[in-house]
Amino acid sequence: MNRSKRTLRDSIRIIWAIALKDMGDAIQNKTIQGLVVGILMVMLTGRALPLLLGLSDAQTIVVLDEESSELVPALQKSRGVRLVRVTSWEAMEEALTMSGDVSLGVVLPAGLDERIDAGQPPRLEGYLAHWASEDDGAELQAFFEKEFAALAGEPLKIDISAARVYPAPDSDRFPGMAAGVIALVTITVGLFLVPYLLIEEKQSKTIDALLVSPASIREVVIGKTVAGTFYCLAATGVALALNHGLVVNWGVTLLATACGVLFAVACGLLLGSLFELAAQMQAAGAAVMAVLALPMFLVDFSANWPPLIRAVLSWLPSVTLADTLRISFSNVVPAGQVLSNLAVTSACGVAVLAVVAWKVRRSDR
Repeated sequence: MNRSKRTLRDSIRIIWAIALKDMGDAIQNKTIQGLVVGILMVMLTGRALPLLLGLSDAQTIVVLDEESSELVPALQKSRGVRLVRVTSWEAMEEALTMSGDVSLGVVLPAGLDERIDAGQPPRLEGYLAHWASEDDGAELQAFFEKEFAALAGEPLKIDISAARVYPAPDSDRFPGMAAGVIALVTITVGLFLVPYLLIEEKQSKTIDALLVSPASIREVVIGKTVAGTFYCLAATGVALALNHGLVVNWGVTLLATACGVLFAVACGLLLGSLFELAAQMQAAGAAVMAVLALPMFLVDFSANWPPLIRAVLSWLPSVTLADTLRISFSNVVPAGQVLSNLAVTSACGVAVLAVVAWKVRRSDR
């Protein structure tokens, strides 16, 4: 077929055929199977670690005591109870959203002891993190109503129908860790699976057969991009499914995912176009991964670092991706910060794609 006279429809058909072939071959490839297993382990570990850190038989209650009620020290001595005392509503929000372990927040109003002594106990206000299930909430409510009744000598009801508690947009605890893991999965698939699709063709010499076929090098690269994007979206989708209860603003989440996949696939294409051997690509990919991944988990601890280093970290596309995902877990969305983050992530992806396009044009001459 004369490539100069090829129609757009012919190009799309060729690209789609290459992408479908790669999608099928990748499922049977042992190297890619190992990568997928590793990614699944990262996702499950990221989801389970906060739960394991807070693993205990004790039920956790976060108490905002407005007037030093006598119930608090008594509750602190109760077996099977882990008491966290806070002095402000902001501290209550942080305590309830700091881990994946579901806790109950309760406000003890002023004059509580007097009202109990008068036989007129008030209904207590109870709070839960927004991702807590109804069953978890009901279990905690029943447990602590029983505890309060035993300590006060009067039935104390807890109302958990009040507004749920949401993490702050800059929360660096459980929501921040979950956002980092999702971003890590996206970048890992892009950096290691996408280039491997190109490297494998080079090593098996099938790239030569493709290039003497009706497919051009551009169509081969685009076909690999489609296949890589499919797997990148699939892996990110699984990570989001495991953490779907955290998501409040799905629009922000999906925009962040799209920009993150663009950047990750672009980086993978660049690695695949630069190297001929899998070992070289893997070494380079590991170095790039370290540069992109470590700052996602270190940026929250950089308050005392030099301003220049903090600024550089905050503008890394991996950091802006994780930051945007974390914001989507909150009910407060700083629009300016979200737009800035999305612009950085997508602009870096487009810039890397431009480099790939330049190299492809040189190869296609």
